[in-house]
Amino acid sequence: KLFADKGMKNDHPAMHMVFTGNPGTAKTTVARLFARIMKENNLLSKGNLIEVGRGDLVGKYVGWTAPTIQKKFRDAQGSVLFIDEAYSLVDDRDGSFGDEAINTIVQEMENHRDDVVVIFAGYPDKMEDFLQKNPGLRSRIAYHVPFSDYDTVALCEIAKLIAKQKGLTLTDEACNKLTGLFDTARNESDFGNGRYVRNVIEKAKMAQATRLLTMDFDSIRSEDIAIINKGNIAISGNLKEIKKDFGKNRLILSANNYSLENLKKLCEDKFANLVNIYEVKKDFLVLELCNNCTKNTLLKQLITTDIDIEKFAVYEPTLTDIFVLKAGDE
Repeated sequence: KLFADKGMKNDHPAMHMVFTGNPGTAKTTVARLFARIMKENNLLSKGNLIEVGRGDLVGKYVGWTAPTIQKKFRDAQGSVLFIDEAYSLVDDRDGSFGDEAINTIVQEMENHRDDVVVIFAGYPDKMEDFLQKNPGLRSRIAYHVPFSDYDTVALCEIAKLIAKQKGLTLTDEACNKLTGLFDTARNESDFGNGRYVRNVIEKAKMAQATRLLTMDFDSIRSEDIAIINKGNIAISGNLKEIKKDFGKNRLILSANNYSLENLKKLCEDKFANLVNIYEVKKDFLVLELCNNCTKNTLLKQLITTDIDIEKFAVYEPTLTDIFVLKAGDE
């Protein structure tokens, strides 16, 4: 652009790219911003983002794939063609529809190098296999852009931003709880980064709505609607992680033959002022003790309830074993 502004002749360079990163690391968002920047600097005439996947490129029958891809390139003229999960074009055998798609894409990248920018996106390890599939593919890609996973601080900032966009505010206690939640979630193999954060906030909003439904309508204030507190933040993870992350002021209940919904309602009715109640993956309830309630006090109240106590188990997070409460246990 600088050469053009100064009236100097300049060939249009190839700008094709590869974005590599795990899910939820903003690859699509960055591609959309890139397209807009290219349009604002008169490097692309339209600056749209055309998103496609294998299903949009590979034809159902012999001879359909090449014309389908050629049409996609025509649609993307003056814009960015974003091929998500590009590695899915790699098939197990040579001469397949996927091979035809890759070969056609390579040809069209050269034919449209002046008016289309192609961005391939996908997981780092799988994208390497994709780039090796065609000898001419790697040489036509000008830039390789890695997208790292977000750290806990960044995830918390994303959570605040998403909440703000929804007209919500996270309390300090909610933010502290999110910090622990994100620290644990980041170690999971299927962690979704920004997508995971969005799901957490959306679930928190639903939990908040459920809480508001239990309140008297006239007593609900504007700040009640706009605030997400720590009780609205759902805990996720398996039992092993929960045991590791929850300390001495928590108990975990698992409904064996007893409805978890009924167990949750029972706890809400019996221990409303003694615990905060969190549901974990539809399998467990976590009771967080509050208002100076001790674990022994809660256990004694549990065994004096009017349900069959042997139908649910109580997990002691600080122990490695699981014990089932029975009437008369201390």
